[in-house]
Amino acid sequence: MKYKNSSIWIYPWDLLDEGITSTVDKLSQNPGINWLSVTTVYHSGKFLLPHNPKKKVYFPKPGTLYFQPSKDWYGKIRFKPPIWEELGESPNFWGELKSAAEDKGIRLAAWTLGLHNSWLASNYPDCAIENVYGDNIITDLCPNNPDVQDYSCAIVKDISENLPVNKILIESLEYMPFTHGFHHEVIGVPMTATANYLMSMCFCSHCTKKTEAAGLNPVAIKNWVKQTLDSHFLNPHSDARQTGWPDIVDQLDGEIGRYIDLRAESISDLSYKALGKVKESGKQQLGLCDFGPLYQLGPNKMSWESGTDLSTLAVLYDEICPTFYFTDQEVLRNKIDEYFSLVNDLKIDLAPVIRAILPQVGRPEDLQSFFRLINNRVDGVSFYNYGFSTDEVLKWFKSEITSFSLREK
Repeated sequence: MKYKNSSIWIYPWDLLDEGITSTVDKLSQNPGINWLSVTTVYHSGKFLLPHNPKKKVYFPKPGTLYFQPSKDWYGKIRFKPPIWEELGESPNFWGELKSAAEDKGIRLAAWTLGLHNSWLASNYPDCAIENVYGDNIITDLCPNNPDVQDYSCAIVKDISENLPVNKILIESLEYMPFTHGFHHEVIGVPMTATANYLMSMCFCSHCTKKTEAAGLNPVAIKNWVKQTLDSHFLNPHSDARQTGWPDIVDQLDGEIGRYIDLRAESISDLSYKALGKVKESGKQQLGLCDFGPLYQLGPNKMSWESGTDLSTLAVLYDEICPTFYFTDQEVLRNKIDEYFSLVNDLKIDLAPVIRAILPQVGRPEDLQSFFRLINNRVDGVSFYNYGFSTDEVLKWFKSEITSFSLREK
């Protein structure tokens, strides 16, 4: 049986190095899979590739486009991100992939990053997140910056019009968390969930203007955030009570809460601006990779620290892929239950993500546990990630995905 939204996420270099046709043929032998989610825009990393025949370690360049961009925008807007060099060796990469996938009855999704882009944020620091201390966070772009909005719209439009994909899977069209594993990242003191959150807030000129236009006091808000963080950094090892959403949103007579709502509006506004025409045309489905379960403060109604507001965005997307990257079985169970209760009334497909590599999955029982927890509750599943995993884990996945049941609607 082929499941409605079940996919394996895969990188272009894996397909190119192992052979497009042979890799698609191999994956098509898993009867539970009918989608390949292939990277079109991605960040940097240091990746171990256990079964790649040409390399064992790969360092993708940050902000790279894994397709040939259209001249309608590339070189005309302010940003000119790098293009994957290997496209020179395989200029018909996407055409070959489409042909191989169609031959096996598999559909393609364009797995696309949004605001997490260290190449652009480093080269255009005025477009990066600016924290309360005036530091540019060179891993992340600000959604209120007009250049960032132009870029986001151009990327989605290009993919929708010029790549042979059936779905666009959006990742990181959100405010990124403060801690996210930048190169040799060192955070040597305890960081509460609140401190992490406040360090992710943006106070650039564009955010300040939007705050003023909403009738809020940006100076007072900035001062409160700074004072709260300064207090934490003075004694980060204290056993101070952990604050939660009610303690945060009520500050300054509710102005902090309204400011947090404004952050969510910024993400929703950019999402509709960039993806709205795709939704209207119906040419591709739209999927959201939702990292909400990973955020320490949990849901604030139906919104996360990242500004992802499911109550607003669910209408835009056809599918949500929540990430449940937890090794502790009790935590995993609680996170899944919390998330499913949150989206219970939303008319949207669910295809949760299993991180089928260490530390989450190291034996068949780990996958079995995950599938037991989602059985009869989802419309599919997402496997992360082909290149990082092994053929043995793929066999475990095949066994589990063909034995669990989808929810009835």
